[in-house]
Amino acid sequence: MNYQEVLKMKHNDRFSLSMLKPDKKLPDGGYMSYSRLSMYLSCPKKFEYRYVKKMIAPTSVNLAEGSAVHSAVEFDNIIKIYHGRQGVLEEIIEAYEYAWNRKKQEVSKSEWVKSEETPDIVFTRDMALLKAYVGGSSNNIVPSIDPEFKLEVIISGVPFLMFIDCIENERIIDYKTVSRKKSKWEIDNDIQLTLYSMAIGISRVAFCQFLKVKVPYVHIEESFRTTKDYAKTEDIVRDVVDAICKGSFPRSNPSESFPCSPQYCGYWDICKKQ
Repeated sequence: MNYQEVLKMKHNDRFSLSMLKPDKKLPDGGYMSYSRLSMYLSCPKKFEYRYVKKMIAPTSVNLAEGSAVHSAVEFDNIIKIYHGRQGVLEEIIEAYEYAWNRKKQEVSKSEWVKSEETPDIVFTRDMALLKAYVGGSSNNIVPSIDPEFKLEVIISGVPFLMFIDCIENERIIDYKTVSRKKSKWEIDNDIQLTLYSMAIGISRVAFCQFLKVKVPYVHIEESFRTTKDYAKTEDIVRDVVDAICKGSFPRSNPSESFPCSPQYCGYWDICKKQ
């Protein structure tokens, strides 16, 4: 099995509900997801641009890089599931290169300039990250279900669509390619991990962080979820869904939200003109 064969296993309709009935009050497919919830909480106006008006923002360097690294790690987990062994570095790099060569083409020249990086800088960094992963963290990850497992569940009365990176027998793992290590407090209160824990019924959760620092490295940080965490997250979902259904999409304040900036928001120019 090579990475091209893995791509053929993925269906074009994976980003639509197949088991649950769409909620007509919700835009663009009638469902919620962590990315949609997170975007609304970050900036309701950004949510409106993306999911109500269906305006696709330019692909950022961070997004392209994260997607390529994620593809490589996903391939490692697929090898573990179907062949009962850890992927060797050459296999993981091949999967990364295949994904990166496609993803980097989606990044415009202006986005490259904005990032102050180059394809070679990103590639070199990711090679260091993948070597660190294969030589360390990968040895401690044993998936029990196909990676990127598609799941449809009802949370706070609305359908949710989820793709969970890695489900082990007693732990859920999500992979992040980030420039800063998340604090224990951030991980303990992360909504994405709570949603996944609720959906699967596993309380032990973790982020596997690919850290884009001066000396790149990979770090796994665990946390646990309780019924109290579930209840708080359900309240948040309920509030967001109510606001969406009412058509409430206020703008964020640039002085109080770092994602509300030219560097982090692909809708900045559009929003600024309106």
